Amino acid sequence: MFASDLLDNLQVDCIDRLSVPVLCCTRTHTRNVFLFVRSGRVQVRSGAQVLYGAKEEVIFIPERSDVALRFFTLENEKPISLHEADINLEAIAFDATTHGIGLFSLLQRVAHVLPTGDVLENFATTLREEHAQERLAKRPMIKALMLQLCVFMLRCVSAAQDTFGLQKIELALRDPRFKNLCQYVFEHLHGDLSNRRLSSVSNVSEDYLGEYFRAKCDMTPQEYVEYQRLKHAVMLLRTTHTTVHGISKRAGFNDPSYFCRRFQKMFGQSALAVRRAWHFERPSCKDAQSSI
Repeated sequence: MFASDLLDNLQVDCIDRLSVPVLCCTRTHTRNVFLFVRSGRVQVRSGAQVLYGAKEEVIFIPERSDVALRFFTLENEKPISLHEADINLEAIAFDATTHGIGLFSLLQRVAHVLPTGDVLENFATTLREEHAQERLAKRPMIKALMLQLCVFMLRCVSAAQDTFGLQKIELALRDPRFKNLCQYVFEHLHGDLSNRRLSSVSNVSEDYLGEYFRAKCDMTPQEYVEYQRLKHAVMLLRTTHTTVHGISKRAGFNDPSYFCRRFQKMFGQSALAVRRAWHFERPSCKDAQSSI
């Protein structure tokens, strides 16, 4: 069973539809993605793992996933272009957090095809209808549907008795020092987040901080800090016209060259390439800021 505290604090925000070219512009995803397959076949490769999604199936790609996508016709397995794939697929990106912490990144979920069934099909159909039409209370409806879809996923995890990750998060979030530490990082991405500073904030000795943090979420404190800073940089690339140099500063990187190297290594694309891909999909900053 899930602790009620975990689900009661589950929030789903920043919901956007993505075109296939934008979806494929980065290697490591900073957001969770539901990929609805209308027709054809999708190959998702993540390390040694390879999975396929076919017509009417839904593929879940969690944040921090390093994946490569390929698209085929269903009849003869012939590869198709990104433009053709964009017609056959629908991608919805979103953030899912509990206590301000990315739920699926901490769960260390991998990309997978969701179990098919009436519930999932109804979600997919209703989401497509809501996105396609202008209706009263469209945004809160889509947000509510995405929240239900996330709960559906967690129930699937529970039904498969794959609850170790959830139990680990629950134990971590019961530790106020860890919760406060993650919240502090989130609120001070542009400031001093050295281990010395984090040690003083969390009241954990600097020598023990790395071991303590890794036990909670399988990352070192500085790996977590860098990932959150780079994820914040992606958000700024999507929603502002600030220069890459300016974004590196706002994301907490003192050296723009170092920021560009780390961004390239993390996402497989330069910050400028990600911006161009996004603004090709979202022609204006105003449009990006008005996302659901």
